[in-house]
Amino acid sequence: MNGFKKIISSLLAVVMLVGVCMAAAVTAGAEEPPALDKSKTYIEVETVTVNTADQTTASVDVVLGGNTNGIWGVRFSLSYDHSRLTLTDAEIGDVFAENALCSPLENEFFTFSADYTALDGNNTANGTLVTLTFALDPSLGNANLPISFVNYDADDFFSVDFNNVPVTFGNGAVVIEIADNPSSSSSSSSSSSSSSSSSSSSSSSSSSSSSSSSSSNSTSSSSSSSSSSSTGTTVPPYDASKPNIVIDDVDAIPGGTVTVPVRLNNNPGIWSIRFDIQYDREKLELTDATFEGAFAEGSMTSPLDNDVLTYTWENQSVNSNLSDNGVLVNLVFKVSGDVAVGDVLDLVFVNYDPEDFFKVEGENGENTINVPFTFGAGQITIVKEIEEPTNPTNPTDPAVKYGDINSDGKYTATDSMYIRLIVAELDQPSHSMNYTAADVNGDEKYTAADTMYVRRLVAELITEEELPVMQK
Repeated sequence: MNGFKKIISSLLAVVMLVGVCMAAAVTAGAEEPPALDKSKTYIEVETVTVNTADQTTASVDVVLGGNTNGIWGVRFSLSYDHSRLTLTDAEIGDVFAENALCSPLENEFFTFSADYTALDGNNTANGTLVTLTFALDPSLGNANLPISFVNYDADDFFSVDFNNVPVTFGNGAVVIEIADNPSSSSSSSSSSSSSSSSSSSSSSSSSSSSSSSSSSNSTSSSSSSSSSSSTGTTVPPYDASKPNIVIDDVDAIPGGTVTVPVRLNNNPGIWSIRFDIQYDREKLELTDATFEGAFAEGSMTSPLDNDVLTYTWENQSVNSNLSDNGVLVNLVFKVSGDVAVGDVLDLVFVNYDPEDFFKVEGENGENTINVPFTFGAGQITIVKEIEEPTNPTNPTDPAVKYGDINSDGKYTATDSMYIRLIVAELDQPSHSMNYTAADVNGDEKYTAADTMYVRRLVAELITEEELPVMQK
């Protein structure tokens, strides 16, 4: 590395010139992504061509191909021109529908991270990883806007046995062509026009495939993946920076009883709340629903034996809103004795209607204004009884980088896999895990809550400073 730095230093002027000319800048210190080779495992951003006279958005698929040997963990970042493209949505595709997360849409780089649900095998699927939707600015004319891989790290792509999986990468673009002046854009897009045509149709079919997959997989556990409701309205994916309602991840034992809190965060002021939660009624029996705190008054649920649980709350004051955060409802489940250790039972939001969430204004509360919320699904992970750590340490040890379970100084998909192995008690001494770093909520035990926080660290949804252990 020192030798490399000396070379960079001696060629600084050249590097600066190249840096200005490059379509996508790579963060200092990051490796260059291996160039696209479709005879090997690859991840490719498709190129799409749009006419802004007809459309003001562009949907771009990021696809995984050549995945014959299988992969367990994936994490990558993309760079694009924020002055011309505004990322408005990221819809998780089929390949990692159950365990994928996306960084906040407004981040400088878009980051996608995913890990396979099984702990004893690799994911051998090919297809769409994520579909990115961009809003376009038609006033700026014709353009070829690159979407490029940045911050590549070979350790972010690995198999279930922790061997790195070589992956190659293909950058893509959004090509804007104004209908009344198509000739001016022909030179800028000639190199990609033939592939744009095929990838446009591929994007279209993949997009409809993703849409149907989204509704058929309404029990997906991904906090950030969008699930379609029965009315066709998409449940807004979890965003920690916005008002959100989240189902906690918890662990349980076969035949046991477990309490799952549903929480409200970043409340800007609300008068009415209504949502539906779906779960596996063959493996979970809802036995109770309790209310606490500021939302105890005015809360109700549908009968506990309904196909889905409906929660409703209305403020007791007709002309004011409640701005508190906290637990809306605690769901108490009896777990079937037939479940196995390692099973993951999903709890997801369904039947979303934006008009179910509103605040009031006016002297008598006569005006209602919808409040946009995002939603995070939850999981019940079946585990054995977890013993307390043999030598518990100070949970706020300053020498520990919490969440960095393999102690490589960064957050990668490997950390996501390690925490799942620890919680499921499948860890082995050969894995060289930092158990202190794994207890990210500081309760001196390993639960599904630790899994949730580590996955959000890897997806850049939170920082280490936001972990519960850092608040103690």
